[in-house]
Amino acid sequence: MERRREAGYLCSRDKDNNIILEMEIEVRTVHLSKKSWAFALATDYVAKIQPFEKIRFNVIKDEKKFLDKVSPQDRVLVCDERGEALQSRPFSHRISQMRDGGIQKLFIVIGGPFGLPKEVVDRANITIQLSSFVMNQEVALIVLMEQVFRAYTILNNHPYHND
Repeated sequence: MERRREAGYLCSRDKDNNIILEMEIEVRTVHLSKKSWAFALATDYVAKIQPFEKIRFNVIKDEKKFLDKVSPQDRVLVCDERGEALQSRPFSHRISQMRDGGIQKLFIVIGGPFGLPKEVVDRANITIQLSSFVMNQEVALIVLMEQVFRAYTILNNHPYHND
């Protein structure tokens, strides 16, 4: 599917030539080795999500740079143990609302072993928890990537998700 800008929005067209709004997603985390099992699995999830939405995964070496290249109109979703607990369908609905509301870029941020810097938490438009358990960032990354993939399968009526 060809992606392009029309009337300032990232979009594509379906087989009937209807405009489909799209949103770029960038998942950011810190201190993750490219040799890590989680890096490899997250890269696999990027490939699974790409047919549905433009997504990339970025390891930030310095937590102070989590908000680099985030503009005021972008959305920031933070994963934090104190965030809102969402099930898969409501999470997919949130993504759909942002995309269909014209949000062009969503940054999803996972902190390191000591959480996230205050300025990142303060900038967040949405804060969710991935579990009531505390987990390391590698496990959190994979849980997040699976839920993003699941969200897009729900939004596209793909049989992956079972209620």
